[in-house]
Amino acid sequence: MKKITLIACLIFPALLAAQDASAPDSSTSAFVTKIVRVEYGNPATIAAMAGSNMGIHYSSDDSLRAIVLKGPPSAVASVEHIIHQLDAPSSAPNAKDIELTISVIGTSAKGSPSGQEVPPGLLPTVKQLSAIFPYKNYQLLSSMLTRSREGGKTESHGVMQSVSGGTENPYLSPYRVAYDDVTVSAMDGKPSIHLKKFNFSTTVRIRIEPGSSAYQNSEVGLTTDVDLREGEKVVVGKANTETSESALFVVLSARLAD
Repeated sequence: MKKITLIACLIFPALLAAQDASAPDSSTSAFVTKIVRVEYGNPATIAAMAGSNMGIHYSSDDSLRAIVLKGPPSAVASVEHIIHQLDAPSSAPNAKDIELTISVIGTSAKGSPSGQEVPPGLLPTVKQLSAIFPYKNYQLLSSMLTRSREGGKTESHGVMQSVSGGTENPYLSPYRVAYDDVTVSAMDGKPSIHLKKFNFSTTVRIRIEPGSSAYQNSEVGLTTDVDLREGEKVVVGKANTETSESALFVVLSARLAD
């Protein structure tokens, strides 16, 4: 009996040592936390691919475009390296370049928004809009051009004429254009361009009270997924500005670049 007890005492510590060697140290001091930013790919997909079976804890957030890693320093460093390798612009030989034109049309029921006359290419679009939204004036406030590669995200900043500026209150508004991803597919034999989470936003000046000369800044914009046929113009949204008597429309068109 004493012999069996002695063998058990020898084996049990050995098993504990083997388990400790194979399992990561879960003590707080042995763990590190690292936030890794994702620029091009989908954070959830990349996190699952990089962190699977690596002995770490990971979580992701698509809106923040970030992955949080927690685990032993060496394992976290390895997973971070894998994330950076996976998060790269599409390098496939058949990946296409896409040119996107963003036209911002300002409208007003009174007076005239300070902008350019609507170019001929946008006249059919304005005609359709005026049949639905009977504003007095339709004018082009600004046009932007972005170029991105399929599988990549894009962000652009600048200034444009404010829809609420007018000739009496000229004002340049900062704007932002961005989308998380762009892909190309065939639909009825024609290219179809898909924009994931397209966002347009700008700052407008809003009169604090009717008839007042005091203004405050307010951000207006839209966020939506968009599908475009190559060469077609699509109205992706309408945003009211100072009052219901003025608004802006965002019109998109896209083409595959050579």
